Amino acid sequence: IINIEVTNAAPGGQHPWQVQLGACGSDQGVLGQADAYRPLKIGGDGKATQQATLSQQMPTTGQYHVNVYASSANMGTIIACGNLAPPLG
Repeated sequence: IINIEVTNAAPGGQHPWQVQLGACGSDQGVLGQADAYRPLKIGGDGKATQQATLSQQMPTTGQYHVNVYASSANMGTIIACGNLAPPLG
């Protein structure tokens, strides 16, 4: 299970998101199944939480990042990107 939380977003927005292989700016494809990621639905307070359940374990090595997209109709525009830190041993 992967959890995401955003704050300070425009209320009412709906934003697709995915964990990607590679670092921000060097996307190497989605981790898991794209349909496992339900859109973030921004509340009136500018916050949203969502989770994705993948059929595989999160790898413990390699580079990964989270992309948040402008909308389902505009997946070419990334409005937020964050590199994931490696897990603590």
